Amino acid sequence: MGYERMGPAMTATEIVDEILAKHGVTRGDVRGPSRAAKLAHARREIVLALHTRVRIKGKPPSLSWIGQWIGRHYTSVLWYLQNPEPSRYVR
Repeated sequence: MGYERMGPAMTATEIVDEILAKHGVTRGDVRGPSRAAKLAHARREIVLALHTRVRIKGKPPSLSWIGQWIGRHYTSVLWYLQNPEPSRYVR
């Protein structure tokens, strides 16, 4: 995950926008109901990036907060964090 700008100055919005551009999808696509592989990969990268790069009062953001970025329930975010490698069924 090579981000253009590193460090605390990069906001969650900037991180998400960069990932969306990398995958060629929109915020609406990622928040929508589609389970297409292209969108699943983008969602996974967003979840992992927000969890590892963003800090709110010195702590990682809540799973619900991350879920709002991708339009998913916090349990989906938890699944992405517990399974950081793409599923063999998603191509």
